[in-house]
Amino acid sequence: MNRQHMHQITGGEETASPNALELPGKAILQQIWRRKWLVAACAGVCVTAAAVNAYFIATPIYRSSASIFIEAPAVRGDAHVATGNLETQSVVISSTAVFHRAWEKCKDLLTLEHAPFAALKAGLHASVGKEDDIITVTFDGPYEEETQQILAAVVEAYKDHIKHQQQSSAKDLLDNLTREKEEREKDLQSKQAAMLAFQRNAALGVSTSADPRDNLALKQLQTLADAVTAQQLEVMNAMASFEESSTTIDDDTIVARRKVREARATNAITLAGTDVEQLRSDLFTLQQRQKLARQQYLPDHPSLKALAARIEQFQLAYVSTLEQRATAAERKLDQLRDAFDAQQRVAVEVNAKSAELMRLQMDVTRVEKTIDVLDERIKDINVDEITPPMNVVVIEDAKVVPGVVSPKKKVALFQGLMVGLLLGSGLTFLDRRFRSIEELRSALKLPLLGVIPRMERQPIHTLALHVRNAAESVGAHAYRAARTQLTFGTRDREMKTLLLTSPSTGEGKTAVACNLAIAFAQAGHKTLLIDANLRQPILHDIFGVDGRVGLTDILQGNDSIEHASQATDIDSLDLMPAGAVAADPSELLNSPELSDVLNMLAGKYDYVLIDSTAVTRGTDARVLGAMCDGTLLVIDTHLSNRATAVAASEALTSVGATLVGVVLNNAPRHGWSDSVDAGFMSPTDAQGTRPAPSSPAARQLRLPMKQRSA
Repeated sequence: MNRQHMHQITGGEETASPNALELPGKAILQQIWRRKWLVAACAGVCVTAAAVNAYFIATPIYRSSASIFIEAPAVRGDAHVATGNLETQSVVISSTAVFHRAWEKCKDLLTLEHAPFAALKAGLHASVGKEDDIITVTFDGPYEEETQQILAAVVEAYKDHIKHQQQSSAKDLLDNLTREKEEREKDLQSKQAAMLAFQRNAALGVSTSADPRDNLALKQLQTLADAVTAQQLEVMNAMASFEESSTTIDDDTIVARRKVREARATNAITLAGTDVEQLRSDLFTLQQRQKLARQQYLPDHPSLKALAARIEQFQLAYVSTLEQRATAAERKLDQLRDAFDAQQRVAVEVNAKSAELMRLQMDVTRVEKTIDVLDERIKDINVDEITPPMNVVVIEDAKVVPGVVSPKKKVALFQGLMVGLLLGSGLTFLDRRFRSIEELRSALKLPLLGVIPRMERQPIHTLALHVRNAAESVGAHAYRAARTQLTFGTRDREMKTLLLTSPSTGEGKTAVACNLAIAFAQAGHKTLLIDANLRQPILHDIFGVDGRVGLTDILQGNDSIEHASQATDIDSLDLMPAGAVAADPSELLNSPELSDVLNMLAGKYDYVLIDSTAVTRGTDARVLGAMCDGTLLVIDTHLSNRATAVAASEALTSVGATLVGVVLNNAPRHGWSDSVDAGFMSPTDAQGTRPAPSSPAARQLRLPMKQRSA
């Protein structure tokens, strides 16, 4: 064998089929059905736990409900009263401020005495009807009658909150208008005094009744004066709109303005400057989306938090836009005043005295008009006689909803059942061990040749000689049954050299190899057992022979087959120990000399059984499997799992090893023993039973066996 062929075998050490962990769709249901008792047990436990909780542990929760209608506020100019939005009001109703007012009104109730504030507040909910504008308010609590009293207190607290908020907002606006009027009256008095003084000191012939229509400069000056007056009114309206809208951010206008400017300074406002009506429409749309989201998600859901943040952003943008518009109006007013002053200088140059007198008269007139406008606004806003911008109407008083809201016993039982079924189904896939012969056949597509029952925990030296020491035991009969399968089930092929390996270490392949060898020897077959586990040899200790000379010495040319093969105390059974420790076991086994040795041993013995390392421990098992007539896979029902078993099978077949079947070790005494196959399938019976070699290296490794057979 050349080095390239050797590398083709050893190079696949970590390769596993991507299908090793996959289950067909039908197999998923089959696996759940095979573990139906686990699923049923999980479902029973969960249903029982749900029933105990629902009937004996959980505190009954009762609900009271009330319905209120909120008349939408009037909109003045561009001002948007955010509290008129129904979604916003539903949030206000369930807010801490409103619930705290209700808490103070009925804090002597048992519900409030024995439950924390936060827990009780969580039972308060408000939602807007899908087909109407009715807000339904509910409160859940452990005492049926007290839930009604608490909910009634919440409704009254909300009405008080709205009234206080409206009065506070109106009073602030009235104070601002009053201060503005006082300043304008002082300005009017000053301008009237200046005009009278000018008239007294004016030279003879100066007209005090100049008509602007007769003087172009004065006509333009009059136009600018009217524009300044109109712009002042626009500034006042813009500022009023801003102050009213700022209450959506904070009741204190100064604080609200500071928050807006801080947000603008940190670039937190990304929509500033957008059309006011568009912002208002988008804000209403977001609030409607928030309403729908509250019906679908819990309060702490990321979607609700994201919508709340988006609404806050639009509120900031809306208030910021109104503030910017007010600022723009003030800038425009300053520009008009500058233009007015410039035109005034022109008029003075044309007719200094007449223009001055006219200017004084226009100033007086302009201030008088401003005062008149302020008087009208003050009359509209009277704290004592104000018409509330939002009227709260109680449609249905608080009343107890019949029945218990929570726990819903039938729902709890159904949920427990679903959780149990899902949990049990999930656990069936966490356990990847083989639980039935159907699973093994489906995964490996190999015949089951023997089932070794579970035995008491014993040292390996005792387990390996079980057939000799306990000849009439169930385990000994199981080994002899496996021997019979190997003897009479392979008459259509020559099976002289047989490799025993396992997917991973600790699955009992050494004990199976020893007991099968003893069973063959007891049946009169001249048998040789080879310890090819060059990494951890142990067979010489089990059979009590000299382990210093063995397989490695033969492969290295240091000794002969006759000397390395030693007789045991069992008739017809010889043992070839591993021999001296090898520096590189894989390279030593992957040599042409081993193939020649196996040829000679097959001619000398009826059966040659080879104990090797596990498939996952290196390439040793694959190298030997490619050279032997057959490979027997030993699987422990408690240690091996589907993935490692399939990966081991595919690793062996990938180098041309002939997998003749499986021996299950450490199996339960019930449910497996009746599943042993009557014999081997022929090479054409089933896919995967005897796969063709998959590489030229594998075919070359097996060539000496073929020549010997011929």
